[in-house]
Amino acid sequence: MAEREPKVGGKGTRLAVAVVIVLAVIAVAGLRLSFGSTTAPMDKVYIHLVVEEKTIEVAPGVAMPLYTYNGSVPGPVLRVRQGDVVNFTLTNRANNALGHSLDFHAAKVAWNVYYRTIAPGQTLTFEWVAEYPGVFMYHCGTPPVLEHIAKGMYGMIVVEPRDALPRVDKEFFLVQGELYDTMDEMMNAAPRYVVFDGYVNKYIAEPLEVKVDDVVRVYFLNAGPSLWSAFHVIGTVFDRVWIDGNPRNLQLGLQTVSVPPSGGVIVDFDFAQAGQNPFVTHAFADASKGAVGLFNVTGGEAPPPPPVGTTTTVRIVSGAAGKTTDAYDPNPVVVVIGVNNTVVWVNDDTLAHTATAVNGTFDTGLIQPGRSATVTFSTPGVYEYYCLPHPNMRGTIIVQAAPAH
Repeated sequence: MAEREPKVGGKGTRLAVAVVIVLAVIAVAGLRLSFGSTTAPMDKVYIHLVVEEKTIEVAPGVAMPLYTYNGSVPGPVLRVRQGDVVNFTLTNRANNALGHSLDFHAAKVAWNVYYRTIAPGQTLTFEWVAEYPGVFMYHCGTPPVLEHIAKGMYGMIVVEPRDALPRVDKEFFLVQGELYDTMDEMMNAAPRYVVFDGYVNKYIAEPLEVKVDDVVRVYFLNAGPSLWSAFHVIGTVFDRVWIDGNPRNLQLGLQTVSVPPSGGVIVDFDFAQAGQNPFVTHAFADASKGAVGLFNVTGGEAPPPPPVGTTTTVRIVSGAAGKTTDAYDPNPVVVVIGVNNTVVWVNDDTLAHTATAVNGTFDTGLIQPGRSATVTFSTPGVYEYYCLPHPNMRGTIIVQAAPAH
């Protein structure tokens, strides 16, 4: 059988040639095709962060030596759009004692080139493309990384999606972090404080202001460095949740969001009634260390209060002497002045215990087994307390203002 010459110029051949030409054009133009990348025109955004080692107040009367970006813990919230070219400059102040660096979780770059440590007095500049939308962490990557993050070198960068999320009435940016006194505490993930935005119970003294039926959006980052967060807002449900802040990762109707160290999330929700609504990490051992805040909700009509004069009961559980935040049940407790602000501690244990305020504002004295003691609260605030004979036992009372009528 005679061999036939291949036919040149048929449909299949013309298609193949066209594909080759397209690919060649792409290669020459330096374009890259990848999932999640953008083809929109790129804008250049200039960001400059300065490392400053300084002492910062983290709780009333308590200051810690920390490492910071731009003088604060956390560092400033950075906000860019998907597809932006980020021109980033890091300066390590000459009077600092240590080398530092910066690692963007939103970037795809060579770690050893761009995230290298710079000495005091040095400056480093590099560029990267914000390809993926979301809520990302940035932090110092200089060894020991654990110490540098625990000392405050972290912050949030939000990469807005090319197609915007639904509009909302109010936006807030919250970063959860841990504060430690010693490296031993860091290695054992036993922080002295767990906080939102660098300060113990910051948003108890400065509640976040919203109105009834406002659609509220929270951009939330858990900076760690070691503990998971269970982000929860009391008195509402998360209507929409975007895990890592990516529009592809939509979930609906969540009560609590689990956020790993370095993880982010966007949550949308509203409040149906006027009043005060705490937000916490629902890992209450951590909430009792300072990760509690308040939304102050105004507008509309406040709900009718429960009968005035009711009490709140806290039980000292069996075996309490060997427990910590689970020695008192429930813990923490939220009470409202003029409603249920009389707290009764009932001792179900075989040993005597106290409920003694850390700040000295109240002390039940010894409560014998089977007996109780009562304290009435009249000033809003967060009251940490413990058992005097067994100081490992820790509790929290959150006192809210009287409801408006």
